[in-house]
Amino acid sequence: MSNKHKAILPKLIQSLGKLLLIIGSLLLTFKFTYLEWQIISENFLNLFNPFIHYQILIGMLVSLDTWVLFLISIMGISIMSISKEGQ
Repeated sequence: MSNKHKAILPKLIQSLGKLLLIIGSLLLTFKFTYLEWQIISENFLNLFNPFIHYQILIGMLVSLDTWVLFLISIMGISIMSISKEGQ
């Protein structure tokens, strides 16, 4: 490989890691907001419930797709750290 390709490859890999991290984080945020909205729409008084966040957090932790999104975010962080070490 030429020097030009060697310089572009770590940046491309780091960009992939950033993309995975952003996707995982955004989807976790949207999922949390959606679950909170569902609980509030069931009963408006849940809006003033100080423990609603714990209920949502427990609901997220038992869900498989939450763990998949965590893994996607961790993969993004790992890819970014590996590409920084390779530079």
